[in-house]
Amino acid sequence: MEKLVLLMYGDSLPPRKHIYKIADKYIRYFLNEMKNESLNEDEYCEIRIEERYIGLGTRSCGFPPIVPIKYEYLTKFINIFKSLNCNICLCTESHEHPTSYIGGFAYEGYCYYMKDEEKKILFLEDYEVENAGIELGVLYEKVLNDPTFNVNLLDEDDFDGLYEKITNNPTFLDVFNDVFNSIPKNERYSIDDQEWYKTLPIEKRFKIIDVNIETEIVFDQWLKEIV
Repeated sequence: MEKLVLLMYGDSLPPRKHIYKIADKYIRYFLNEMKNESLNEDEYCEIRIEERYIGLGTRSCGFPPIVPIKYEYLTKFINIFKSLNCNICLCTESHEHPTSYIGGFAYEGYCYYMKDEEKKILFLEDYEVENAGIELGVLYEKVLNDPTFNVNLLDEDDFDGLYEKITNNPTFLDVFNDVFNSIPKNERYSIDDQEWYKTLPIEKRFKIIDVNIETEIVFDQWLKEIV
C-alpha cells in the first residue's frame, strides 16, 4: 500500500475532533470492505494526517491518524480537508531534517516533498545551543582519565574483550555517571521560544521551494533572512 502524508499547515487549523471524525469515517469504509472480503489493497493508499501549526498561539499535540483511502475517493477526501479553511498539500513519505548554525544556535527544520508537484515545503522545528554537548568518544576518554577510575588493562597487543572489561569494572558506572552529570548536555528547545520567531509574520514561517534545489543551502539562506 502506497504511504502518503496529508499535510495541514497554517495559523488556523480545524479542531482535532473534526479531523478524527473524518478519519474514522474512512477507516470504517476500509473495515467494511475487509469484512466483506472484497478488499484489494492495490486500490488503496495509506494516508497519515500531519499538522504544522504556525500560529502565534499554542495548540496541543495530537497523534496523527493513519487512514487507508481508496484511490477513487482520494480527491474527495482531500477536498473535505480543504473545506476546513487551512492549507493542504499531499506529500510523499520522503523528508529531510536540514540544519543551520547561526548566532551560537543549531536550528533544525523539517522538509516535506509534495507528491504531485515538483516542490518541497520547509518548516522550522527546534534548536539547541551549538556545541553544548559532548561526543561519546570524548566522554569515555574523560572517564578513563578520571583519577578515581582504575582498570587493569589487558596486554597492549590484546584488545579482545577490553570493552567488556571496562564496562564490567565495579567503579565504571559510578565514575561514568559522575562525569556525565558534570558536563553540559545537548538540550533541544521549541522554535516558538525564540523571541524573533514570536514576531515573525505567519507567511514567513514556512517556505516552498523547487524540488531540485539543495535543501540545506536554502534552509541556511532562509534562516539568515529571518533571524
